[in-house]
Amino acid sequence: MIAFATVEINLTESRQNDKRRWKSEKSPYSHYVNICDIQDRASKVHCYCESIKIKTATKADCWVFNGGIAEDDPFWSNFYSQPKIERLTFNVRADGGLTYIPAKVIVRLDRLNYLNIQYANINTIPSFAFTNSSTLREITLPKNKIVKLEKMAFAHLILLANVSLIENQISELQRDVFYVLPNLQRLYLSKNTISVLHDGCFKHLNNLIKLDLNSNLLTVVVRENFQGLSNLIILDMRNNKLMMIGDLAFAELWSLQELYLDGNEIEFISERGFGGLTQLKKLSLADNKLGMLDDGVFDEIQKLNVLDLRNNNLETLKQETLRNVVENMKTNYALVSLDGEFLTFYF
Repeated sequence: MIAFATVEINLTESRQNDKRRWKSEKSPYSHYVNICDIQDRASKVHCYCESIKIKTATKADCWVFNGGIAEDDPFWSNFYSQPKIERLTFNVRADGGLTYIPAKVIVRLDRLNYLNIQYANINTIPSFAFTNSSTLREITLPKNKIVKLEKMAFAHLILLANVSLIENQISELQRDVFYVLPNLQRLYLSKNTISVLHDGCFKHLNNLIKLDLNSNLLTVVVRENFQGLSNLIILDMRNNKLMMIGDLAFAELWSLQELYLDGNEIEFISERGFGGLTQLKKLSLADNKLGMLDDGVFDEIQKLNVLDLRNNNLETLKQETLRNVVENMKTNYALVSLDGEFLTFYF
């Protein structure tokens, strides 16, 4: 009887030990430093949250110090302590040296919907950098010295709606960089050094409504550059180096309503340069080098009601050229912006 009781006690203790061990493995939070309450002043990352209580923070603003942190540093596992984070920002000090997208954090936060990284030294965004997150809705990566976007860099992010890559050093856009992003609506690429748009580089972005290419180095655009953008409403190409607009350059943009081409070096627009833009309402061509406009250049833009031609080299402008705008003046609001003391307007 005594031996039997001893066996029962040992079995019970063994089961309890196994249960405690299993619970410890399944609940890792107790093993990790609370990233919202880091006491170690030598830590390479410090995060400030709206709540420091473990497993409660939904927003974290993190700073990277002390020479940066390696991609495989054990510190990243500490994000298990705050699994409910929805908005996450990384600000990198000059000596921080963050050179990669911290995928080990993204994969641990299954509620993350906003990610912002700025002032890092991320030369390349690799394929599947965001671990196919099913929750991310917005990614902003300004001022990170990004040069290259590899194929599938932004891929299989089913809820992603906004991407901002402004103020980087991206020089070209390859095909299939943006892939399987069914909800992407806004893409901001201003203030880079983009000089080449490879044919079909946007072909998977069927639901994009705004594309910002302001302040780049584009010298030419052709129809094939915009394949797939059938639902685009706003295209901003101000402050590039465009010198001419050839036939049907924007013909893939069937839904476009606003086109901004200010501050380029446009001297010539083909008679069918705006062919196919049947929904266009606003066209801005201010601050270019236009000396003349063909009579039929705006003929296919039936809904045009705002036209900005300020600060060009136009000396004459015929009523025939502005026929559609003039017709819209009769029934709707319409505006033509002109200036220059030597401009003659023929009606």
